[in-house]
Amino acid sequence: RGNTFTGTLNFTTLPLLTHFTAPLNDFQGSLPDLPDSLLELNVEGNKLTGTIDIANLPATLEVFNVRDNTLHGSVAINQIPTTLQYLGIARNSFDGTLDLTSWPSSTLTQIYASNNLFTGPLDFTDLPPNLTHLLLHNNNF
Repeated sequence: RGNTFTGTLNFTTLPLLTHFTAPLNDFQGSLPDLPDSLLELNVEGNKLTGTIDIANLPATLEVFNVRDNTLHGSVAINQIPTTLQYLGIARNSFDGTLDLTSWPSSTLTQIYASNNLFTGPLDFTDLPPNLTHLLLHNNNF
């Protein structure tokens, strides 16, 4: 944490990796394909760019934290892994709408999506039942 590691991320030689936490460093480039075994990814506060294909996240993923980077594009909420408990996508440039009624995960407890460029109406009638944190401020709703 905060070691000023630099370079790009590449997990191709780590097929059994279950946890990767390297917040507050200087990793750059796009987020690479993640190992199928990954349970936790925390790369908050780096310099990652590009888009994220939620549909290609590991099916076992429980923690996905990419807060405070320069990621952009839409986020297909209906395609997050059903095992996900923590979704941290705040302080990026994600855009489009967030369909809060299409969460496939009942295990999801925390959603941090503030400080992005999300737009559109929000429907709070069918949120994940175990949700304890929902931060959506500083968007364009």
